[in-house]
Order: sequence, then C-alpha cells, then structure tokens
Amino acid sequence: MRKKFALGLLCFSLLSACGPNVTAQPLEATAISATKPQVPATSTLGPLVPTQNLETGVPTLTATPGPIIDPQGNITWHPQEVLIAWEVGGGDGAGFDYPPEFVLLWDGTLLQQGPTRFGAPYVSHLDQDEMCKILNTVDSSGFFEEPREYTFPFDGYSSQYITVNAWKSNSSGSQIFTYALSGAPYYDGLFCRNCPLPSEHTIIQPGLANVYFLLRGYTAAMRELAPVDKLQVYLDPVEEEPTHTWPITSISPSELAEKCDQSYCYDAGMILDGAVAKEIRDKLGGDEVFKVEQILDSTPFRVTYRVVWPYEPSIMYYSGSDEPQQPVPPADYRMTCNPVDGRYPLLPLSKENKYWAYSPDGNWGMEVVNVPEQILKVRVVNKSGYEKYYEYDPALLSQSSLKVFPRFWTVDSEYLFINILPEGFDSTYVSLVNSIGLQRISISDGTVSYMFAGVEGQQYAYTMSENGGQVAYIRQEDQPLKIVIKDTYSGKEKAATLSVPVNGTGFYVNAGTLIWSVDEQTIYLAATYRENGTDGGRLIAVDVSNPASQRIIYDSTATFKLNQLSFHDWEAGLCFQEATIDSYCPLRLNLETGTVP
Repeated sequence: MRKKFALGLLCFSLLSACGPNVTAQPLEATAISATKPQVPATSTLGPLVPTQNLETGVPTLTATPGPIIDPQGNITWHPQEVLIAWEVGGGDGAGFDYPPEFVLLWDGTLLQQGPTRFGAPYVSHLDQDEMCKILNTVDSSGFFEEPREYTFPFDGYSSQYITVNAWKSNSSGSQIFTYALSGAPYYDGLFCRNCPLPSEHTIIQPGLANVYFLLRGYTAAMRELAPVDKLQVYLDPVEEEPTHTWPITSISPSELAEKCDQSYCYDAGMILDGAVAKEIRDKLGGDEVFKVEQILDSTPFRVTYRVVWPYEPSIMYYSGSDEPQQPVPPADYRMTCNPVDGRYPLLPLSKENKYWAYSPDGNWGMEVVNVPEQILKVRVVNKSGYEKYYEYDPALLSQSSLKVFPRFWTVDSEYLFINILPEGFDSTYVSLVNSIGLQRISISDGTVSYMFAGVEGQQYAYTMSENGGQVAYIRQEDQPLKIVIKDTYSGKEKAATLSVPVNGTGFYVNAGTLIWSVDEQTIYLAATYRENGTDGGRLIAVDVSNPASQRIIYDSTATFKLNQLSFHDWEAGLCFQEATIDSYCPLRLNLETGTVP
C-alpha cells in the first residue's frame, strides 16, 4: 500500500509518466449568453479575486467592482474570466504546470479531468441556471469563509487549491489536500508526527470539504473529450539502461532538446503541436528509455508528456501567462444569480462543532458536538438529511470524563472508527498507550460495536492497517501481555502472548507503538522487559498470519518507543527514554527489511 502512495506522489512530480494515452474526439466550443436581468456596473469595491503568486503557487487577491443585490434577492456582478478553478501544484523539484482538475469559465465552458490524468479533458457547456446552482452551493457551504491555506507539519508534497470568483471570492487549499479528506487514518504521522490526538489545525473544515466533494463528483451533461492539438513534452534524465531506439522520424532527440532549455526540460518542458506531437502521442507510452549522444550529456532519458488543455495556460493562476486565450466577458456584461435558483445537497455539518471527518465517497460526515459540560456526543449525517447522535458515558469506561476523536473511515465508506481517551490524556510524549476504547459505527444501519474497550480503566496500545481492514492491539493490564490482531469487518481475531526467550526469567511490563511493515505481513512493537528488577527495551517483530511467531530484532539495556514520522515512511525511529514527539531518534528500523542498521 505504501508503494502505491509513493508512486502516486512520483506521478504528481513527473507530471505525465503514470497515465495511458487517450483518444480524443473533436468538439466545437459554443458561448453561453446570460438570461438573467442586466443592471449597470457600479464603482463600489467588490470581491477579492485571485491572481498569480509565482513564489508559492498560491493565488493572491485583488479587488474588482462589487455586486448589486436588488429587492428580489437577485445578485448581479461583472464576472471574472474564470469562475471556478481547482488546481494542482507540484511538490519540491516540480514545476507548477499541472493540468487543473476543474475549470468553469464565465461563458459556461466547463473543463474537467478526463479518463486519464494527463490525457484530454472533458469539455461541456453549462447554461446560466446551472452555473448559478453551482455558485449557490458554494456560497451556502461556507467556502467563502474558509482560511486561505491549511498548513500541515511537513513540506515538499504536492498541493491543491480551489478558487471561486462569484459575488464573493475566496481561494483555499493545502498540501496533500486529497489525502486529508480521504477518510485515511485521521491523525497518523502525516498530520501530527505520531501523536495520539489530532490537531484542530490539521482538519479541513466543512466549507472547503463540501466544495471539494461537489466538484469531484460533478458530471456535466453532454460532455465530450476535447480535441488534442498540443502536448506538453518533458525530457527526464534517468539512471536506467536504455530500452529503445529513438522511433520518431519527424524530429531527432537533439532537435527536440533544442526546443527548450535543457536545465528546465524536466520541470517546465515544451509545447509541441502538429506532426511531431501526433507522432509522439502515437509512438511513445512514457516508459521507454532512450540514449543518444547529442542530448543531455549522453544521459539516458525518458520522454513524458500530457495533453495541453484548451485556453492553457491562461486559465491557470500559477502559470504567469498574460495571454488572454480564454473568452473574456465584455466590459458591459453582467451575470445574475438568485438563491432560489437552487443548489446541490451538502453535508449539513456545523462550523460550531469540531473534529469533522468525511467518508471517502463524500456522502457521509461526522463531527464532535461542541456542547461544554454535557454528555459527549458524536453526530453522523449524510447529504439526504439523515442524522444520528452517539453518546459517550464516561462511567461505562470507568472514567470521570472522556475525549473522542474520529480515527478511520474504511475505503468503502461502510465503517467509521472512533477513538476514546481519558479527558486528561497527556500527548506530550510519544506514548506506548493511545486508547482506552475503539468504537466501530456501521454507516449502513447505525449499529455500534467495539474493537476493544477498557471497562475497568484499562489502557491499550493499538494500530490499524492502512486500508482499515485490521486492527492490532495490546491491553497493558494483562499478564502476560498479549497481542490481538482483529478483522474489522468480521470481528474474527488471532492472538498470542508476547513470548519470553527460553532462557529468560523476566516478563514484559508494557508494550506498544505498534507499526506495520511495508507489506503489512509483520507488526513491529517496542516492549519494556523487566528481569531481576532492571528494565530494558526490546524491538519485537510479530507475524500477522501467525502472531505466535515472534522475533526479537533489537535488544537494549534502555527502554525505547517506536516513532514513525509518516504513515507512509519506510522507516521508524527507536526513541529512547521519554522522547518527545520532536526528539531525534538515533536508530532506525527499516519497515521493508525489518532490520536495524
């Protein structure tokens, strides 16, 4: 699973190597005229509209003339060329010339990602009633009050931003944006460095989430693939053996290299059209490696490419292009919408609550109800108006008060897991213990079950597999300690005690910070071993298929914990003593080979 994620990030960086080519059909563009009442422009200061910030790729804002609202509630304004843009930015070492995900122009032209990420986009044309319905939905979602940027505790990953220009405007997004909304582990290391509590600063709020799911799921009527006229072509130097001879007859590798600055061919590439573009599209799949003496200092290279979108690059805020390629609304053109024009369903989540989480399909949401000094509640809702509350009585878990957090949403949107902790739980340190109960809510029928629950104040160390199909846990009060691996769908479990070496006379005091291997066939854990009154630390590998099969990988006279900086990191740190979350961990466990160098 981690390999697939790493490949996905690589595909974002290489821009075109990961998608097959598509066959495009020609389509003629048509302009859509306004059907709403027209009113004169005014000189009042209006909404803030995104423009380019080349340093960060994040849109900045400028002012335009403001809207007029008449007694009937009609909102009339002079539209920008681009009404909605959902864009992707590169991570470290990559340029900002990705194709967008979704672009809606003032005349109703809609461009959306096609069947493959780097192939031809879908193009369709919306009438003004449909455009207003989309903009009304955005307005009612709370998107215009969203923060400009969510800052997560890492750098270098690809980013996504959604920008909307209507009678109000805003742009909001973050790095690793889609992952943050995917239902994945809610507070794994990508967001809070292996701490057991989610940070309120790393949670996408309902306004932005609802717009994301709206745009992701929107399917326009009568859409077709845009014609393929141009390609953005990249020359990528690689450290691989050549696999093919150069098959293109219309241009040689040296002539191709002359068309762009070689130092920027990897990031920026070049735009090609005509016979050269057609031959590249017909003959190159993106996986071939070539070597020709006249190019890139004789380095083997790969040619990758993507289809250039209509009106590119001027539809992209990050492009820096001043070319007015897309249709521009006349100076006297006005667009009018009214809230009664309708809107699409949204997840009815409240900004007054906290710790929102969204199912991967975008149809369900949950939130922790923010009502101080009352019974703790979780609210689960869907877009059709369903809602259900779940209450948490501290006395049932032998506690005076509790905290609850969303932990995981399965990829099929069927189950939501809620982690339960004492109110006073201290997350300052990388703790062996990270739960007193893990609840499973069945979305289809609302029933509740528990993967484990500490009814007498017991504490647990646990971890979930990357797809949420399995949970592994150790209850700290057991003697001897036992590891349990449980199927989260069927409830079937396998268990084994943590085995003491044959010649050992001691016992395990506690164990935790469980981490899955890359192939998810092994679980690693740190344990405190006491013998003759002295504590030491052990790193144990447990076979997932047979938990009784265990190996001691590392033995130390000092106790330690495991700290995986990222859920997708192929290494975990061995952190000695009371290592804080940000502490340096001197030894590393390779999660692919199971070795400590």
